[in-house]
Amino acid sequence: MTVTAVSWMRSYEGDDRAVEYQFSMYMGLRQDDDLGDEFESNYTPGTRELVFCSDSLFLTGQARDWLTIPLQEPFYYPGTGNLVIELSRQDASSTNLFSFRWYTDNDRTLLAIRHDSQYGYVDDVAAMLRIDYVPTGLSRMSWPGIKSMYLAR
Repeated sequence: MTVTAVSWMRSYEGDDRAVEYQFSMYMGLRQDDDLGDEFESNYTPGTRELVFCSDSLFLTGQARDWLTIPLQEPFYYPGTGNLVIELSRQDASSTNLFSFRWYTDNDRTLLAIRHDSQYGYVDDVAAMLRIDYVPTGLSRMSWPGIKSMYLAR
């Protein structure tokens, strides 16, 4: 399948708008189900790709709205391995915009306070997200095997 956008469902917490500065989104693949604490080592070598970047990204929405980021460069997912989604931002506005979250069985989130951190801390709390895609030969039986992992710096 070809991933064309990623969305997060805004929760009832925080503000209804935010600005993210020097925002980048990368996607890649990973074979293991759990993330490690080093950002770069969480990718299968050669699979990390920049799919979106912006000097300033304005997000707004009410609770339960999907906040969608259409990819500038669609990402081809071959149907094997875990999909890794990495977000990096230099600074955020002084507002707090939150998405709904859920607890996973694995360490699927890696977080760091600084955008240039090499290491972070793993967590089993993941943001509720939606992946928009165009099917390209992916069988119906493949979809349950797709997992997303979330890296944020």
